[in-house]
Amino acid sequence: AVAPLPQGCEATRRLYIDPILLAAARVAGPDVVLEVEKEYENQDVWGPIDYVFKYNGETICITEGKKDQLDKGVIQNIAQLAAVADHRKRKISEISSEEKPIYGIATTYLNWQ
Repeated sequence: AVAPLPQGCEATRRLYIDPILLAAARVAGPDVVLEVEKEYENQDVWGPIDYVFKYNGETICITEGKKDQLDKGVIQNIAQLAAVADHRKRKISEISSEEKPIYGIATTYLNWQ
């Protein structure tokens, strides 16, 4: 079992999160795109999303919760999903009317939701 990091900063937590996400991308195959600190914005939300997976038209946004505050990470993830959805609606309206769901994950590295 991994113990919580009492004073770990974001960079330290990423040392635990990055290998998990890279392994997941490798298992999914060569068509996976993993973006780190991807910038999205709409009129209510702006800033980087910690990780964005794209595969077969599906999008998964992963937000790192601060320290042991997974609930705040979930709230931040929901806001980021809204920004991605808003961005995709603009692009999809130019291409087609089909829209795929966007999935969200929040993690503290110990807990994933």
